[in-house]
This record gives sequence, structure tokens and C-alpha cells, in this order.
Amino acid sequence: MSDYVIKSYDESFLKKQVEIGTIYSKKWLTFTQSNVEKLRQIYSQDNFDSDTRLYCFKDKEMVGYISATIIIDEEKNTKRANTRLAFVLPGHEKMFYTLYSQLEEILKEKGVSVITTTQSKMNDNYYELAEKIGFIYEKTNVEIFIGSSNSFKEFESDLPISDFNREINYNLALKKLKETYKNSTEEALTNYLNLTTTTHKPISFRVMKDGDKIVAFCRTRVSSTDRFAQIDLLLSEGSEFRKQIISDAMVICKNKGYEEVAVRLSIHDQNDIENAKDFVSVGFEKITMEDRLVKKL
Repeated sequence: MSDYVIKSYDESFLKKQVEIGTIYSKKWLTFTQSNVEKLRQIYSQDNFDSDTRLYCFKDKEMVGYISATIIIDEEKNTKRANTRLAFVLPGHEKMFYTLYSQLEEILKEKGVSVITTTQSKMNDNYYELAEKIGFIYEKTNVEIFIGSSNSFKEFESDLPISDFNREINYNLALKKLKETYKNSTEEALTNYLNLTTTTHKPISFRVMKDGDKIVAFCRTRVSSTDRFAQIDLLLSEGSEFRKQIISDAMVICKNKGYEEVAVRLSIHDQNDIENAKDFVSVGFEKITMEDRLVKKL
């Protein structure tokens, strides 16, 4: 790597980091690239460690980077780290290994005993790359389902389904989220409900009501990839309402030209477990999982 140089974090690197990350986010359903301003906010937090961001340059041009976040378990007095692994431009694939090797040495020096990475077999060959550098399967966290807007089972609703009206429906929707996700903070749920940033452009946000009562709502957004629309918020009081509002979302996606619709569902969340059954009823198929892989240092 005589003509390559590895550097630690500098704020001036962020623009190029976003450019490289965007190449991957357009291919990967499981990764959304934050914009420069969002990264500045993240990297200005007290727990940010610039040592765990490494950037690879050739002829003064950034060709790849890797980052990790260290998590401290006070009770067990241990440190672990999480990484997406290195993102590198075409033609510089060998630097994937160099970036990871240097990051691993830094993490060891900081007392990290375990490093994890979440990978899907949809993400190019990154699952295999992770195994090649010593990661092993620990557990599955998420299942990914895909449905075709050209061939799905329609479920008609006797109740009206309309566009989400923030003034009328916001507090009702937030209340339902709080009731469903009791272990989540109000701030987290509020942020989730408000998720309409440049990287999460909405396609539709629909509400099914019985009188003044919300019985289901569903939000569909543009995926970071060019292939998929994505359902990223779904809540319902029952299976029939759920199938009806999923069906409504599929009709909208079809009318707006999105042929494939994806959804990521946690296998550890009871609401998502119930959701999965009804997505299958509408015509979705499970195509892959997101697994957590682990390596002891």
C-alpha cells in the first residue's frame, strides 16, 4: 500500500465520506447515508471518538473509509465496538482489509474485547468479507420482505382511509406508538413519527379511522436504493385492518411507479412478528435477514 495513506478523522473529509457512502446506500436496502450536516451533529456528541474513523487516500483523493462506535458496559466493565466495515471505491478493494486491520489495532489499544457488524446477504459480498476477516454468526435481528405492487392480494376496507393530517392525527398516532412501544422514550417515538428528512422522502402516509379513533396507519417512503419503496411505519389494532392498510399502500406505490416494496421487521418485536404474517398474506416474501456477526479481539 505504498501509494496509499491512512488518516484519522478531519471534518473536511465529510463531504467525500458522504459521496462514497451514498454509492453504497443506493445499492443497499439496509443502509441509509446521512448528509454532511447530520454527520456533523453526530460527530459533535460527547461520545464521539475521532480515533475510530479512518480514511484512505491515494494521490490526495479519498478512496475509502471505515468507522466504529465503542459501547461501554459499565456493569460488566467491558468494551465492545460496532462497525459497518470499510466502504471503498471500485479499484481499491484491497484497502478494505488494510482499513479494517488498522481499525482493529486501534480498538484493541482502547481495550475493546469484542467487535460486531450487522450484515445482510443482499449487501454485495460483505457478509462473506466479514467471515473472511474472522467474524462469525451470532444472531438474526431483522427479516426483510419484498412485495410486488404488480401482483399482490388486495384487501378492501369498509372504513375510510385518508392521507395523514398532522393537525388532526399527530397526537392520536403518537399516543398509539407510546401504547405499543412502552419501552421507547417519547423523544425516540416523536423523532420516528417525524421522519421525513431528505433521506426519508415520503411516498404516502395513510390513516384508517373508525369515527375519531385511529385503527391503523402506514407510512411508505422512498428507499435509499433506486429499486424499492419501503414501508417504514405500520401500526394496527388487528390483522384485518393491517392487511387493508398494507394493500392501500401497495396501490399507491403501484400508481406512483414503484414496482417493489420492501419492509424490515424485527424478529424480537411482537408487533413486527404479527406484521410479518399479514405482509405474507398480502403477497410479500421473505428474501433475506440482517444478522449480527461477532469477532473476539
